Amino acid sequence: IWVFVERVAAQRSSSRRPAGTIITKEVSVNKTKNRDMLTSKLLHALHERWPTNEPLIIQRDNAPAHISPEDPAFLDAVAQCGHAIRLKCQPPNSPDLNVLDLGLFNSIQAIQKKKSTRTIDELIEAVTDAFWEVPTRTQCSMDECIIHAGDNEFKLRHMSKTRLEREGRLPLSIRCSKRAKQILSAPSVF
Repeated sequence: IWVFVERVAAQRSSSRRPAGTIITKEVSVNKTKNRDMLTSKLLHALHERWPTNEPLIIQRDNAPAHISPEDPAFLDAVAQCGHAIRLKCQPPNSPDLNVLDLGLFNSIQAIQKKKSTRTIDELIEAVTDAFWEVPTRTQCSMDECIIHAGDNEFKLRHMSKTRLEREGRLPLSIRCSKRAKQILSAPSVF
């Protein structure tokens, strides 16, 4: 998880800290900050974790702060890292694989709100912890949605989570199934 924050010296004292203490402040996200995050953090992480022979599409919503899929600086950074990576905007009003509709952010927020936080740093820690606690069931929903062409009329696969947890083999994240990978790798997707 990468956050849009900056560390600065507090200008005034408060009941919790004296002036001059280094604190974390949130920053507004614009196209420049978004591009910097994608090129300095995301591309680096993908370079470490993604096989170079497989193409990758980064799908996101159409937020005004997001850069265009044809952004020259981003395309240059992708060319330098040597991967087949493309940005793709989610179609407007499309429920297909919308993480908001899958409840991913709601799930994270519900878990995070169980912890009391007073500072931005505590909030970041709570959100990060909550992210890793998101049920694997939510991840399975996305895989099934791909297999069923965006439809949500499916039964989630049974993972035997209790047995896997007892054996110490319960995964933190779910790998894309072979069938979903075939669908996503079809030429029409790219």
